[in-house]
Amino acid sequence: FFTGEKYALENGYKYIIITDDDCLPVNKRHIETLVEEHRKGNPLVYGTVVFLLDGEEVHYGSGLPYYSLIDIGLLRKVGLHFAPLYMGGEDGEVEARLFLLAKPVRTESRITHPKEHSIFADFERDVRYRTNGMLLCIPEHADIYLYDFAVLCLCYMIFGTPTTRKAGLHILYCVIMHRYGLDAAKGFKSAPEFAQEELKFDRIVTPSPSAKGAEYFIYRYKDGTKIGHLLELAFATLRKKTLLMPINTFGALVSMIVAKETWVSSRTGHYLLAENCNAFIHALKLFLFVLLFPPFLVLAFLTLLLNLARKPKTMGYGV
Repeated sequence: FFTGEKYALENGYKYIIITDDDCLPVNKRHIETLVEEHRKGNPLVYGTVVFLLDGEEVHYGSGLPYYSLIDIGLLRKVGLHFAPLYMGGEDGEVEARLFLLAKPVRTESRITHPKEHSIFADFERDVRYRTNGMLLCIPEHADIYLYDFAVLCLCYMIFGTPTTRKAGLHILYCVIMHRYGLDAAKGFKSAPEFAQEELKFDRIVTPSPSAKGAEYFIYRYKDGTKIGHLLELAFATLRKKTLLMPINTFGALVSMIVAKETWVSSRTGHYLLAENCNAFIHALKLFLFVLLFPPFLVLAFLTLLLNLARKPKTMGYGV
Protein backbone atom coordinates (compact mmCIF):
# COMPACT_ATOMS: atom_id res chain seq x y z
CA PHE A 1 0.00 0.00 0.00
CA PHE A 2 2.80 2.42 0.89
CA THR A 3 4.47 1.96 -2.51
CA GLY A 4 1.23 2.42 -4.44
CA GLU A 5 0.23 5.48 -2.43
CA LYS A 6 3.65 7.04 -2.99
CA TYR A 7 3.37 6.38 -6.74
CA ALA A 8 -0.11 7.92 -6.90
CA LEU A 9 1.03 11.07 -5.10
CA GLU A 10 4.08 11.50 -7.30
CA ASN A 11 2.16 10.99 -10.54
CA GLY A 12 -0.83 13.26 -10.03
CA TYR A 13 -3.64 10.76 -9.49
CA LYS A 14 -6.97 12.06 -8.13
CA TYR A 15 -7.66 9.11 -5.85
CA ILE A 16 -6.50 5.61 -5.04
CA ILE A 17 -8.40 2.36 -4.46
CA ILE A 18 -6.72 -0.14 -2.17
CA THR A 19 -7.57 -3.74 -1.37
CA ASP A 20 -6.18 -6.97 0.00
CA ASP A 21 -5.23 -9.44 -2.70
CA ASP A 22 -7.79 -12.03 -1.54
CA CYS A 23 -10.83 -9.77 -1.96
CA LEU A 24 -13.21 -10.07 -4.90
CA PRO A 25 -15.96 -7.60 -5.86
CA VAL A 26 -19.40 -9.21 -6.12
CA ASN A 27 -20.75 -6.11 -7.82
CA LYS A 28 -19.12 -5.83 -11.25
CA ARG A 29 -19.61 -2.06 -11.05
CA HIS A 30 -17.93 -1.75 -7.66
CA ILE A 31 -15.15 0.56 -8.89
CA GLU A 32 -17.71 2.76 -10.68
CA THR A 33 -19.78 2.89 -7.49
CA LEU A 34 -16.79 4.15 -5.49
CA VAL A 35 -15.92 6.73 -8.14
CA GLU A 36 -19.51 7.99 -8.34
CA GLU A 37 -19.52 8.59 -4.58
CA HIS A 38 -16.17 10.36 -4.85
CA ARG A 39 -17.58 12.68 -7.52
CA LYS A 40 -20.30 13.69 -5.04
CA GLY A 41 -17.54 15.15 -2.87
CA ASN A 42 -16.88 12.19 -0.56
CA PRO A 43 -13.11 11.78 0.02
CA LEU A 44 -13.32 8.36 1.71
CA VAL A 45 -15.59 5.64 0.31
CA TYR A 46 -15.99 2.05 1.56
CA GLY A 47 -17.82 -0.95 0.19
CA THR A 48 -19.54 -3.72 2.15
CA VAL A 49 -17.30 -6.71 2.75
CA VAL A 50 -18.85 -10.16 3.05
CA PHE A 51 -16.72 -12.62 5.03
CA LEU A 52 -16.95 -16.21 3.84
CA LEU A 53 -16.32 -19.50 5.62
CA ASP A 54 -16.31 -22.48 3.23
CA GLY A 55 -18.24 -20.33 0.77
CA GLU A 56 -20.91 -19.43 3.33
CA GLU A 57 -21.60 -15.84 4.39
CA VAL A 58 -20.85 -15.48 8.10
CA HIS A 59 -20.25 -11.78 8.66
CA TYR A 60 -20.64 -8.36 7.05
CA GLY A 61 -18.52 -5.29 7.61
CA SER A 62 -16.37 -2.65 6.00
CA GLY A 63 -12.78 -1.56 6.24
CA LEU A 64 -9.92 0.16 4.52
CA PRO A 65 -8.26 -2.86 2.83
CA TYR A 66 -11.45 -4.04 1.10
CA TYR A 67 -11.61 -2.06 -2.15
CA SER A 68 -11.84 1.38 -0.54
CA LEU A 69 -11.32 4.75 -2.22
CA ILE A 70 -9.18 7.53 -0.73
CA ASP A 71 -9.04 11.01 -2.24
CA ILE A 72 -5.47 12.04 -2.99
CA GLY A 73 -5.90 15.36 -1.16
CA LEU A 74 -7.00 13.52 1.97
CA LEU A 75 -4.09 11.11 1.60
CA ARG A 76 -1.66 14.02 1.32
CA LYS A 77 -2.90 15.47 4.62
CA VAL A 78 -3.11 12.19 6.50
CA GLY A 79 -0.01 10.51 5.13
CA LEU A 80 0.83 7.11 3.73
CA HIS A 81 0.72 3.70 5.33
CA PHE A 82 3.28 3.59 8.13
CA ALA A 83 5.99 1.45 6.52
CA PRO A 84 7.59 0.26 9.81
CA LEU A 85 4.31 -1.55 10.55
CA TYR A 86 4.29 -3.57 7.33
CA MET A 87 2.34 -6.81 7.82
CA GLY A 88 1.18 -5.99 11.29
CA GLY A 89 -1.76 -3.65 11.81
CA GLU A 90 -0.80 -0.87 9.40
CA ASP A 91 -4.36 -0.61 8.07
CA GLY A 92 -5.82 0.15 11.48
CA GLU A 93 -3.20 2.81 12.12
CA VAL A 94 -3.76 4.71 8.88
CA GLU A 95 -7.54 4.29 9.20
CA ALA A 96 -7.40 5.99 12.60
CA ARG A 97 -5.64 8.94 10.93
CA LEU A 98 -8.16 9.08 8.10
CA PHE A 99 -11.08 9.17 10.53
CA LEU A 100 -9.65 12.30 12.14
CA LEU A 101 -10.32 14.23 8.92
CA ALA A 102 -13.06 12.33 7.09
CA LYS A 103 -16.07 10.20 7.84
CA PRO A 104 -16.24 7.23 5.46
CA VAL A 105 -19.24 6.85 3.19
CA ARG A 106 -20.20 3.17 3.24
CA THR A 107 -21.88 1.83 0.11
CA GLU A 108 -23.88 -1.38 -0.29
CA SER A 109 -21.58 -2.53 -3.08
CA ARG A 110 -20.33 -5.93 -1.93
CA ILE A 111 -16.87 -7.51 -1.80
CA THR A 112 -16.10 -11.03 -0.60
CA HIS A 113 -13.23 -11.97 1.69
CA PRO A 114 -12.40 -15.48 2.94
CA LYS A 115 -12.44 -16.15 6.68
CA GLU A 116 -10.89 -19.58 6.61
CA HIS A 117 -8.54 -19.41 9.57
CA SER A 118 -8.74 -18.50 13.22
CA ILE A 119 -7.34 -15.23 14.50
CA PHE A 120 -5.33 -17.42 16.88
CA ALA A 121 -3.90 -19.69 14.18
CA ASP A 122 -0.66 -17.71 13.89
CA PHE A 123 0.52 -16.35 17.23
CA GLU A 124 3.52 -14.54 15.76
CA ARG A 125 1.24 -12.58 13.45
CA ASP A 126 -1.25 -12.05 16.27
CA VAL A 127 1.48 -10.64 18.53
CA ARG A 128 2.52 -8.15 15.82
CA TYR A 129 -1.00 -7.04 15.00
CA ARG A 130 -2.11 -6.63 18.59
CA THR A 131 1.03 -4.83 19.71
CA ASN A 132 1.04 -2.46 16.73
CA GLY A 133 -2.65 -1.77 17.11
CA MET A 134 -2.32 -1.11 20.83
CA LEU A 135 0.60 1.29 20.46
CA LEU A 136 -0.24 3.18 17.28
CA CYS A 137 -4.04 3.27 17.13
CA ILE A 138 -4.34 5.28 20.34
CA PRO A 139 -5.98 7.51 21.45
CA GLU A 140 -8.68 6.73 18.86
CA HIS A 141 -8.86 3.11 20.04
CA ALA A 142 -7.90 3.45 23.69
CA ASP A 143 -10.74 1.07 24.59
CA ILE A 144 -9.11 -1.71 22.54
CA TYR A 145 -5.78 -0.98 24.24
CA LEU A 146 -7.29 -1.32 27.71
CA TYR A 147 -9.21 -4.45 26.76
CA ASP A 148 -6.23 -6.22 25.19
CA PHE A 149 -3.97 -5.34 28.11
CA ALA A 150 -6.30 -5.97 31.04
CA VAL A 151 -8.45 -8.82 29.69
CA LEU A 152 -6.90 -10.63 26.75
CA CYS A 153 -3.32 -10.80 28.04
CA LEU A 154 -4.54 -11.77 31.50
CA CYS A 155 -6.64 -14.60 30.03
CA TYR A 156 -3.70 -15.74 27.93
CA MET A 157 -1.48 -15.98 31.00
CA ILE A 158 -3.96 -17.55 33.44
CA PHE A 159 -5.98 -19.95 31.31
CA GLY A 160 -3.68 -20.55 28.35
CA THR A 161 -1.18 -23.20 27.38
CA PRO A 162 2.57 -22.44 27.47
CA THR A 163 2.40 -21.00 23.93
CA THR A 164 -0.62 -18.86 24.74
CA ARG A 165 0.96 -17.69 27.99
CA LYS A 166 4.17 -16.78 26.20
CA ALA A 167 2.21 -14.73 23.67
CA GLY A 168 0.44 -12.79 26.42
CA LEU A 169 3.70 -12.03 28.22
CA HIS A 170 5.36 -10.98 24.98
CA ILE A 171 2.54 -8.57 24.10
CA LEU A 172 2.82 -6.99 27.55
CA TYR A 173 6.59 -6.71 27.21
CA CYS A 174 6.30 -5.04 23.80
CA VAL A 175 3.66 -2.59 24.99
CA ILE A 176 5.54 -1.61 28.14
CA MET A 177 8.90 -1.36 26.33
CA HIS A 178 7.31 0.30 23.26
CA ARG A 179 8.35 -2.30 20.71
CA TYR A 180 6.25 -2.19 17.56
CA GLY A 181 6.50 -2.99 13.86
CA LEU A 182 8.39 -6.15 13.02
CA ASP A 183 10.26 -5.70 16.31
CA ALA A 184 7.05 -6.73 18.06
CA ALA A 185 7.61 -10.39 17.14
CA LYS A 186 11.38 -10.51 17.62
CA GLY A 187 12.35 -13.13 20.15
CA PHE A 188 8.93 -14.76 19.95
CA LYS A 189 8.40 -18.06 18.16
CA SER A 190 5.11 -19.87 18.47
CA ALA A 191 5.02 -23.64 18.81
CA PRO A 192 1.39 -24.53 19.57
CA GLU A 193 0.54 -28.04 20.71
CA PHE A 194 -1.16 -29.65 17.70
CA ALA A 195 -3.31 -32.73 18.16
CA GLN A 196 -1.59 -35.89 16.98
CA GLU A 197 -4.83 -37.78 16.47
CA GLU A 198 -8.41 -37.11 15.48
CA LEU A 199 -10.33 -35.49 18.32
CA LYS A 200 -13.96 -35.55 19.39
CA PHE A 201 -15.47 -32.40 20.87
CA ASP A 202 -18.40 -31.80 23.19
CA ARG A 203 -19.03 -28.42 21.57
CA ILE A 204 -17.99 -26.88 18.24
CA VAL A 205 -18.33 -23.10 18.08
CA THR A 206 -18.79 -21.86 14.53
CA PRO A 207 -20.16 -18.76 12.77
CA SER A 208 -21.71 -20.92 10.01
CA PRO A 209 -25.52 -20.60 10.28
CA SER A 210 -26.04 -23.88 8.43
CA ALA A 211 -24.29 -26.02 11.08
CA LYS A 212 -26.62 -28.63 12.57
CA GLY A 213 -26.44 -30.92 15.58
CA ALA A 214 -26.37 -30.73 19.36
CA GLU A 215 -22.58 -30.38 19.43
CA TYR A 216 -22.66 -27.10 17.45
CA PHE A 217 -23.08 -23.64 18.91
CA ILE A 218 -23.68 -20.95 16.30
CA TYR A 219 -21.76 -17.81 17.21
CA ARG A 220 -23.64 -15.25 15.14
CA TYR A 221 -21.17 -12.71 13.77
CA LYS A 222 -23.97 -10.86 12.02
CA ASP A 223 -25.57 -9.93 15.35
CA GLY A 224 -22.39 -8.31 16.62
CA THR A 225 -20.87 -8.94 20.04
CA LYS A 226 -23.66 -8.88 22.61
CA ILE A 227 -23.52 -9.71 26.31
CA GLY A 228 -26.49 -12.06 26.05
CA HIS A 229 -24.90 -14.07 23.26
CA LEU A 230 -21.60 -14.29 25.13
CA LEU A 231 -23.48 -15.63 28.17
CA GLU A 232 -25.15 -18.23 25.94
CA LEU A 233 -21.70 -19.20 24.70
CA ALA A 234 -20.41 -19.45 28.28
CA PHE A 235 -23.20 -21.84 29.27
CA ALA A 236 -22.74 -23.84 26.06
CA THR A 237 -19.01 -24.34 26.61
CA LEU A 238 -18.91 -24.55 30.42
CA ARG A 239 -16.58 -27.43 31.38
CA LYS A 240 -16.78 -28.76 27.80
CA LYS A 241 -14.10 -29.88 25.38
CA THR A 242 -14.57 -27.12 22.81
CA LEU A 243 -13.35 -26.51 19.27
CA LEU A 244 -13.34 -22.93 17.98
CA MET A 245 -13.82 -22.45 14.27
CA PRO A 246 -12.96 -18.91 13.03
CA ILE A 247 -14.36 -16.70 15.77
CA ASN A 248 -13.79 -13.26 17.27
CA THR A 249 -11.67 -12.47 20.31
CA PHE A 250 -14.56 -12.06 22.74
CA GLY A 251 -15.97 -15.48 21.94
CA ALA A 252 -12.56 -17.13 22.15
CA LEU A 253 -11.85 -15.63 25.56
CA VAL A 254 -15.22 -16.73 26.95
CA SER A 255 -14.38 -20.29 25.96
CA MET A 256 -10.84 -20.01 27.36
CA ILE A 257 -12.23 -18.92 30.72
CA VAL A 258 -15.02 -21.46 31.18
CA ALA A 259 -14.34 -24.49 28.95
CA LYS A 260 -12.56 -27.62 30.07
CA GLU A 261 -10.40 -27.50 26.94
CA THR A 262 -10.36 -24.92 24.17
CA TRP A 263 -9.02 -26.04 20.82
CA VAL A 264 -8.54 -23.90 17.73
CA SER A 265 -9.08 -24.93 14.14
CA SER A 266 -6.28 -23.81 11.81
CA ARG A 267 -5.14 -24.67 8.30
CA THR A 268 -2.71 -27.27 9.64
CA GLY A 269 -4.97 -28.96 12.19
CA HIS A 270 -6.27 -28.40 15.71
CA TYR A 271 -4.17 -27.08 18.56
CA LEU A 272 -4.80 -26.45 22.22
CA LEU A 273 -5.42 -22.82 23.20
CA ALA A 274 -6.42 -23.23 26.86
CA GLU A 275 -6.74 -26.11 29.31
CA ASN A 276 -8.78 -26.25 32.54
CA CYS A 277 -9.16 -30.00 33.03
CA ASN A 278 -8.81 -30.02 36.82
CA ALA A 279 -11.99 -28.48 38.25
CA PHE A 280 -10.30 -27.38 41.50
CA ILE A 281 -7.40 -25.68 39.69
CA HIS A 282 -9.90 -24.14 37.29
CA ALA A 283 -11.74 -22.59 40.24
CA LEU A 284 -8.44 -21.19 41.52
CA LYS A 285 -7.71 -19.73 38.08
CA LEU A 286 -11.10 -18.01 38.05
CA PHE A 287 -10.44 -16.56 41.50
CA LEU A 288 -7.00 -15.39 40.37
CA PHE A 289 -8.48 -13.76 37.27
CA VAL A 290 -11.01 -11.80 39.35
CA LEU A 291 -8.30 -10.85 41.84
CA LEU A 292 -5.81 -9.62 39.23
CA PHE A 293 -8.19 -7.84 36.89
CA PRO A 294 -8.46 -4.53 38.87
CA PRO A 295 -4.67 -4.02 39.23
CA PHE A 296 -4.17 -5.02 35.59
CA LEU A 297 -6.73 -2.43 34.54
CA VAL A 298 -4.92 0.26 36.56
CA LEU A 299 -1.58 -0.79 35.06
CA ALA A 300 -3.14 -0.74 31.59
CA PHE A 301 -4.36 2.82 32.13
CA LEU A 302 -0.95 3.99 33.37
CA THR A 303 0.87 2.43 30.42
CA LEU A 304 -1.72 3.92 28.08
CA LEU A 305 -0.80 7.40 29.30
CA LEU A 306 2.89 6.56 28.96
CA ASN A 307 2.48 5.27 25.41
CA LEU A 308 0.40 8.27 24.42
CA ALA A 309 3.33 10.43 25.48
CA ARG A 310 5.84 8.49 23.39
CA LYS A 311 3.69 7.65 20.38
CA PRO A 312 5.49 8.53 17.12
CA LYS A 313 3.87 11.24 15.02
CA THR A 314 2.54 9.51 11.92
CA MET A 315 0.18 12.24 10.67
CA GLY A 316 1.51 13.15 7.24
CA TYR A 317 3.95 10.23 7.35
CA GLY A 318 5.69 9.55 4.06
CA VAL A 319 4.46 12.66 2.23
